[in-house]
Amino acid sequence: MIETDRLKIIPLSSEQLLLYVNSDHGFEKQFELHSFPRFFTPELIQTLEHGIIPALKNPKKNWLFITLWVIILKKENRVVGDLFFKGEPDEKGEIEIGYSVYETHRNRGIMTEAVKGIISWAVHQKNIKAIKAETQNNNPGSMKVLFNNAFMIQQQKGSSVWLKKAL
Repeated sequence: MIETDRLKIIPLSSEQLLLYVNSDHGFEKQFELHSFPRFFTPELIQTLEHGIIPALKNPKKNWLFITLWVIILKKENRVVGDLFFKGEPDEKGEIEIGYSVYETHRNRGIMTEAVKGIISWAVHQKNIKAIKAETQNNNPGSMKVLFNNAFMIQQQKGSSVWLKKAL
């Protein structure tokens, strides 16, 4: 678990992840959290079904780089977003992150703080030299999160912008 001033960021085990994606609020009951309607984007559902959940079954993989990490706002004691790594470090020592904060909790600095927390954790992991992220160039909130965490534009292709932070 990662803890920041306002947040707890928790990596989910296989069992916890299945509870989380089920809409019966069993996850909140297990962690004694306030229930909150969750909305999963089609991209996250596809990532969960075709990437994260099957990959968690591979014992050779480091599950911390495969699973979903939930973001809990301590003051409200509820999940307000999530983030994940898109796999283990590559041969260059780079990892990629994806993230989302619930619409009701945007523009409060929550994701900036969560990304800062995950960077602090990543600095202490073996073989990680940089973190990458991709966002749409018409998503100023996401760009702001990355710029606030010292990511630099690495490449721009069409509507996508790739950013990178060296560790």
